Amino acid sequence: GVRIRTVSINPATVEVAVRTVGAGRVSVDVLAGEKQVASAAADTTGEVTLTLTVPNAKLWDVEHPNLYTCKAVFGEDQVTETFGIRELVWNPQVGMTINGKRVILRGACFHHDNGVLGACTYPEAEERKMRIFKENGYNAVRSAHYPCSKALLDACDRVGMLMMDEYVDVWYIHKTKYDYANQLAGWWKQDLKDMVDKDFNHPSVIMYSTGNEVAETAQKKGIALTGEMTNYLHSLDSTRPVTCGINIFFNFLS
Repeated sequence: GVRIRTVSINPATVEVAVRTVGAGRVSVDVLAGEKQVASAAADTTGEVTLTLTVPNAKLWDVEHPNLYTCKAVFGEDQVTETFGIRELVWNPQVGMTINGKRVILRGACFHHDNGVLGACTYPEAEERKMRIFKENGYNAVRSAHYPCSKALLDACDRVGMLMMDEYVDVWYIHKTKYDYANQLAGWWKQDLKDMVDKDFNHPSVIMYSTGNEVAETAQKKGIALTGEMTNYLHSLDSTRPVTCGINIFFNFLS
C-alpha cells in the first residue's frame, strides 16, 4: 500500500503514494535513523500521493548506500518501508547514470540457494553473499532465474549492489517435465504484479528481466508474449527498463 519514488535529487524530493481501504487521514514521516527529517499529511478516500523534500539528503548509490525510513500511518495501521533517494537515468549516448554519474555494470548471475545451507533464505547469508560479490569487484547481480527474496533485496540496498530481478526460467515451452510452463498462461500477470509490488521501493533494483534463455523468442507467439510482458511491466512501473535473457543457440534449436 506504500510506494516511494524519487522525483528529484536537487532538491531531494520524494513522492509517497499510499493506498488505503477507506477514507481518513494519512500521515507520512521520513526518518534518518531515529531522526525525523520530513513529514506530510493529507486526507484520502482510498489513494493519495504526498510530496516530501528531504533537507541535506544523503543520496543512494553503489559506493554510498544511504538509506532512509518512511513511516506511513492511517488510523491504527502503520507501515514502515526502507528506501533510498537516487535518480536512475538510461541515456542512449551515455548509458546508465545514477545521480548524474555514469555507472558501468559489472555483473554476475547466481542461483537463490545458499550452498550447504540449502534453499531457505537467511538474511545473514544473503548479505554475506552480496558482500563477497562486492569485495570481488562486482556492482550488479541478476536473480537467476526467479524473483528474489525480500531479504536479498534488503541486503542489496544495504551494501550497494544493483539488481536485475528476473521473472522466470520458462514460458510455455517445457524445459523439464514438471516446470512452470503449464501455469504461466494463467499466472504471469499476477506474478509480475507481485514482483513489482515487492521491488518498487528498493533503490538497488534497476531493471526487470522477463525470462532466462526463453527459446519462445524464436517464435511469433513468443515475440508477441515478450511485448505483452514488457508493456505490462511498464504499466506497473514506469521508472525501470525491462529486458529479457535470450540465448541465440537455444533459439536456433527451437
